[in-house]
Amino acid sequence: MPPLLERGRASELVQEAHADEFLDPVPHAHDAGVAGVRNMGAGDRNNLSAAAIVNFINRLGPWR
Repeated sequence: MPPLLERGRASELVQEAHADEFLDPVPHAHDAGVAGVRNMGAGDRNNLSAAAIVNFINRLGPWR
């Protein structure tokens, strides 16, 4: 199972360089940066954060 980094692209805390530090050593990781979201995806724009997570799960393929 590849890890998912779900983050707000407008975050003051988790900037692009921080995401790269997490993603670079884990080549199978996925970045679900959500536009228009700051630090709390579930609080700022729950619908966009949830959609990013569902999209990630759907891309993994069928459940067996």
